[in-house]
Amino acid sequence: MLEAPFTSIVDVGRLMWKGFPLSLIMADQYRTIERIGQVTVPLFIVHGGRDAIIPLDQARQVFHAANEPKRLEVVRLAGHNDLFDRGAWDKVRGFLHALRPVPVVAKAGRQIEIAAAASGEAR
Repeated sequence: MLEAPFTSIVDVGRLMWKGFPLSLIMADQYRTIERIGQVTVPLFIVHGGRDAIIPLDQARQVFHAANEPKRLEVVRLAGHNDLFDRGAWDKVRGFLHALRPVPVVAKAGRQIEIAAAASGEAR
């Protein structure tokens, strides 16, 4: 789960300090966009539609660079610091509920459990 993710901390810093050579002076740049492709488990991103700190576009870039299965939820009226006051918990619960194993009847007639999100089947 990622809450209000950014592409890199340098990209966020450039929004405040245009022209400042942040990429040259920052040792750890937290380049989410470069690492998200290594994630192989179901990914959930939640972001505020009115986030004035991390632009929603950065979360969308991270989402598009990620592997399936993935889900992006935008809490329309939330900013950066009030996501969970404005409904993010319901979205998190929905994602976690979708990961629960669901019984599936195998060809031999025995029930087996397959995580819904990993099975690729619609519920």
